[in-house]
Amino acid sequence: MQGVIRTTRLGTGVWVICLAGEHDLSTADALRERLETATRTGTGVVLDLGEASIIDTSIVEVILAQPWTGFALVIPADGAIAKMVDRLMLHDALAIYASRLVACREVAPRHRMLRPRATTHASPPLVQEATASSAGSSL
Repeated sequence: MQGVIRTTRLGTGVWVICLAGEHDLSTADALRERLETATRTGTGVVLDLGEASIIDTSIVEVILAQPWTGFALVIPADGAIAKMVDRLMLHDALAIYASRLVACREVAPRHRMLRPRATTHASPPLVQEATASSAGSSL
């Protein structure tokens, strides 16, 4: 299957870029451009390799060129890509997670992940509860 790159921006501001199929030199430039665009926004970036069947060294090179903060990889624990990551010992160089949800939480801007503090001014309790629950629903 030819490589497909899907990009999504979550409500937390985190960019999720998913690779599906086979990725090599023919998709490396497109991946680099998407990662650079997402990184320039200053929010977190998650590269999900869960649907990728093959990545070659040109893709690994693009991945290793990413900033160390605010960037994470999602790689399922089994499969050829996980074995390659183990052989290349990339666990020491990159933030790698088995779950997209956990990776997104780790790279999300911290100020968006915190719930608002309870206010002490005279607001009706229902307004405070509605505010807290609507803030929690955006996670």
